Amino acid sequence: MPAAASSRRVTGARYRRGMTIIAEAADVPVREATAEDIPEILDMIYELARNEGYLGNVRTTEEQLLQLLFPEAAGSRANTPTGLPAAYCLVVDAESGDGLWGMALWYLTVSTWEGRYGIHLEDLYVRSEARGKGVGKALVMTLAALCEEHGYPRLEWAVQDSNEHARAFYRSLRADELEEWLTNRLSGRPLRALAEEVDL
Repeated sequence: MPAAASSRRVTGARYRRGMTIIAEAADVPVREATAEDIPEILDMIYELARNEGYLGNVRTTEEQLLQLLFPEAAGSRANTPTGLPAAYCLVVDAESGDGLWGMALWYLTVSTWEGRYGIHLEDLYVRSEARGKGVGKALVMTLAALCEEHGYPRLEWAVQDSNEHARAFYRSLRADELEEWLTNRLSGRPLRALAEEVDL
């Protein structure tokens, strides 16, 4: 993860210098996830998929998520060209100190038009008992602060067109819906068919 910024206030978030992000956004403490958070992060991934009607599509295991976010804790290197993790996660602890209230899993993107990196928010989830407490906003604010601190011009994500509650939340943050851009995906048999034509 990019090194934490100095202690000056950025977009409503405060940081302490070090490898672990400790931010306070909208009076909600946000921190970088650790390997010990993997079971709860995975549980929230499943909850999110269930809410979106795609529970049957989730195949991720704790071991895979650990390898994805914390390969060093699994005693290996990440399955990336550099061997370093390419995905990161922020979390908010429950007030009781027992468990997590929410998480934001993200990774860096690149814009050839801007000539700079950006952030893509892959999953944002807040448990039902924590909704209305500013947890989701605090997580997005922290990512916005990271963008601002590192000179990333874009924070982007995808949202189901039928999820009006989420769309209203993002509109409240003054996010733009880019209707002119359509997500394309290759997976399964079509992906394998293309790959079979290449010798690596």
